[in-house]
Amino acid sequence: MGLDQTMPEFQTLTVGERRIRIASQGTGPLVLMVHGFPESWYSWRHQMAPLAAAGYRAVAMDVRGYGGSSKPHAIEAYDMQTLVGDIAGLIEVLSPNEKAVLIGHDWGAPQVWNTALIRPDRVRAVCGLSVPYLGVPQASFSDLIEAALVYRFAASVDESLTVMSTIVFESQDLDEFTAALGAFTAERQ
Repeated sequence: MGLDQTMPEFQTLTVGERRIRIASQGTGPLVLMVHGFPESWYSWRHQMAPLAAAGYRAVAMDVRGYGGSSKPHAIEAYDMQTLVGDIAGLIEVLSPNEKAVLIGHDWGAPQVWNTALIRPDRVRAVCGLSVPYLGVPQASFSDLIEAALVYRFAASVDESLTVMSTIVFESQDLDEFTAALGAFTAERQ
């Protein structure tokens, strides 16, 4: 017996002040799939029919900022706590007073892990694909990015200073020094 390959049903649901578009197929306990960057519900199209055939309600969402979901302009509207709120709110709308299985791919994986950590009352099980779970973060994502950029900048400045000091101390004359720095010499002007 083959799987039902019909198109899923589409809905745009209100979750708090947000609109979240979903694709849904099947009936039964909720399995909510969260896509990565830069994707949409469509990334889950091949998984929906098998999950529905196994007795689950397979739902693939468009994460805020993608597809048919709300696209707020403020950067703060995309922080992890807000994304977790979208997922937990969607579970409540789709399956009131029940828990859901969450599956996340790529950028969707940290979203589903954090939903399970912050809202265990809404999550029955969690599966993250393509991105390893590294535990509870010890710093905010923005702090980690800032630290990485400062480290990279400091490393490149340190490397540049080392190269420049080597050139300065090993150069015999100004033309050799400026040529090494890529500046114009008398012959290149």
